[in-house]
Amino acid sequence: HSSGSAVAGRLFGTGRFDRALTMLLVCAKELMAFAMAQPRAGIPPQPPHTISDDMVGGFSVRLQFNHEEKWTRAFRSLLENLQWLLEWRAAG
Repeated sequence: HSSGSAVAGRLFGTGRFDRALTMLLVCAKELMAFAMAQPRAGIPPQPPHTISDDMVGGFSVRLQFNHEEKWTRAFRSLLENLQWLLEWRAAG
C-alpha cells in the first residue's frame, strides 16, 4: 500500500512537482497581497496563514523530504487562505 504523496511524487517527478507547488504559493501570495491592499467590510484584513517561500502557516508544501501529515497541514492552510480570498472577492 502506498501513500497518496508517494504516488504523486512518482507521477510528476518530485523535484518538478515541488517547484510547481512553490510557484503556486507565489501566485497565491501575490493575489492575497492585492486583496490585502484593498480591504473589504466584513472580511479580516489578512488571510489566516502567512506564506513565506515554500511554506504556508509554518508548513512546507514541498513533497520531497516532508512528512505526509505536515504536507497535508500546509495544503489545508493554503485552502483556508484561498477561502479567505474567495470571501474577499464575494464581498466586493
